[in-house]
Order: sequence, then C-alpha cells, then structure tokens
Amino acid sequence: MDTAANGAMAMDMLSKNKYDILLVDLNMPVMNGIELYQRIEKEYPEVTTRVVFISADTPGPQARSFFAKVNRPFLSKPFTIEAVMNAFKSCTESREAESC
Repeated sequence: MDTAANGAMAMDMLSKNKYDILLVDLNMPVMNGIELYQRIEKEYPEVTTRVVFISADTPGPQARSFFAKVNRPFLSKPFTIEAVMNAFKSCTESREAESC
C-alpha cells in the first residue's frame, strides 16, 4: 500500500507502479481528486475503473455532476470497512465485465 500527499505525487506513482485500487480524496492539494481522475483518464484510461473517491465534505453540484458522468464509487468519511469492501468489489466487477 502506498500513499500520496497530493494528486501530482499520485500521478508520478502511477507512472512507476501498478495498483489494484486507488482511493482518491476529492480535496487534495496541488491537484484535487477530480483533476487527478481527468489526468488518469487521459494517460492511463485502463486505471479509471479502479478509482474509488472519498471525502469528508459533502460533494457540491460540480462534484455530483462529475460523479454522475464517471460512475465511480464515492465514500463519505467516516466510512465503514464494509463500505470500502463493497466499493472495491464494484471496481473488481466492472473490470471483469470489461474483459468479457
């Protein structure tokens, strides 16, 4: 398990490593979660199905619109282990469906 302090660090890490799941906070310095996802979409489109968003804040209208478009799991902090496992499961299921 690796952690990145901001979205720019996460992009750098993606260029060097493969990850099964990415927990992406909406509110990160340097590059927020939406900006990170958009970069991932351009540079590593196969990784987009592995993204789960998290945030302690209630998403505003722009974020809600974005989530409706990308159809990725979103967890509000604090979240339960069960919620995390369900989000991870949905990522696994979406990747399996794409390979069929």
